[in-house]
Amino acid sequence: MRPRRNRTPTVAAVVLATMLTAAVMPGCALASPLRFAAAVAGPGCTQEDYAAMIVRLSQPSVGAGEVTIEVAGELKAPFRLELSPLRRDVTRLNQPFARAALATAAGETVWLSGSLRVRRMVRGEVVEGSYDFRTPDGQVMRGDFAAPWQAGGGECG
Repeated sequence: MRPRRNRTPTVAAVVLATMLTAAVMPGCALASPLRFAAAVAGPGCTQEDYAAMIVRLSQPSVGAGEVTIEVAGELKAPFRLELSPLRRDVTRLNQPFARAALATAAGETVWLSGSLRVRRMVRGEVVEGSYDFRTPDGQVMRGDFAAPWQAGGGECG
């Protein structure tokens, strides 16, 4: 006789499954599969080593990973940017851009599409805004953030 497995899902598994299901159901009451609870902002570098403002969104309680948002270029809030792909149009290299990547709990990096809105940005204090992102498989991440500024970051380039 085979041992019987416990088939009762953990609370975290049920919460994560519910959030991910909401992500792919248009018009669902939940605004985001991953409503990120924690946010921080600060100086950093883009993938191409340009100076940037970096916003990190995380949801540690469900182990959902972290979204890193890169915003490069001189911008004054409020502003809205469509996310740029990793390889940008070489004729537009001097224009401001934003990009975002999800680092999953499994250690994978998934580049996101969508848009970023920044309502308030005071370097050294806070960055406030909202995001409407999608993963390549269509999962939606949508919500607001208020990210306190954390000093740090090194020289880029």
